[in-house]
Amino acid sequence: MALTKKDKAKFIDNVRESASKILSGINGLTAELAMYQALDMGGSLTDDKLQDSDFVNDNAGLTAADISNIFGSTLPALKTLLNQGHATNLYRIKI
Repeated sequence: MALTKKDKAKFIDNVRESASKILSGINGLTAELAMYQALDMGGSLTDDKLQDSDFVNDNAGLTAADISNIFGSTLPALKTLLNQGHATNLYRIKI
């Protein structure tokens, strides 16, 4: 089944929107980390900074370690990947 021009345009729009969301997410996490560090909250998110009682509603079941892992390993890994040329690819097509 061949895609119509409309289908192709929608596909391109969806890819561009998704690329923009990736960049927005990484930039958002970077800003949250900067705020955390600016408030001198320490080097890591440990249970004395975030307790089980802080994780309510949609956050129930998560732990301080889950949040800390984003800043300690995931965000640096994403930034490393972006610095290998992938940021150019994303910024080139973002909306």
